[in-house]
Amino acid sequence: MINKHVADADLAITTAAVQGKKSPVLVTKEMVETMKMGSVIVDLAAESGGNCAPTEAGKQYIIME
Repeated sequence: MINKHVADADLAITTAAVQGKKSPVLVTKEMVETMKMGSVIVDLAAESGGNCAPTEAGKQYIIME
């Protein structure tokens, strides 16, 4: 449902966290790869697993193509 919106976005901010549980993945790796070069995702749920599949707390994920 959000695939098209992620692909068109220059910036995506995710914040879905469930206290005491792993954060739900809302943005898949495939969805990230459809984004334009230079687009940014800020995953505020990174400490609890992240809402974006490639998220690793304290690290950046960069697609270079």
